Parts: sequence; structure tokens; C-alpha cells
Amino acid sequence: MILTNKFEVNYDYESIDQDFDIFLVEKTDKLFRYNILDLPVERFHARSVQYSFGKKALVLFDKNDISERDFRDAIAASYTDVTVQKVDVRNEDVRGQCH
Repeated sequence: MILTNKFEVNYDYESIDQDFDIFLVEKTDKLFRYNILDLPVERFHARSVQYSFGKKALVLFDKNDISERDFRDAIAASYTDVTVQKVDVRNEDVRGQCH
């Protein structure tokens, strides 16, 4: 018998929502071909950018560091086929769309 470590992860989405703003950045084709995700880090000092592959990435900011409109406008100024949407982390359906 092989023993493995098992753990259960529980997130406090209310606390996450109180402390952070999360934005979904999505492009019509793959993000990795462009430097779209450099902008949040270099210009807006994002706390984190999560991108694995494909068309979507998540960007984490401290709460109220940047407005959704300012972030969207900055991205759109350089990349016309990219959408930015603030993620409601308290909504399970919305979280599910971010994968």
C-alpha cells in the first residue's frame, strides 16, 4: 500500500474579495504570443499574474489599487482584441468561467 498526503483546501472568498481585485484578461487568440501580461506588472504593479496557457489570464491587485475602467482602457490602448473583466470571486459560476 502506498501512502500519499491528502489535503482539503477551503478558500474564504469573502476575505479574498475584501482584500483584492481580480481581473480576467482574455484575448481572441493565445496570450503567450504577446506581451499583454507585462503591462499589469510593469505599469500597474499587479500583485500577481496567473497564466498557464490559452486565451485567459488572471491578474491580482490590492483592493481599489486600480479601477476596472482604467485597467481596461490601458489594455485596450495597445491591444484591441483583448477584454478585461473584473471577477466576482464570491460567485461560484463566475469563478468557474475563469479556468
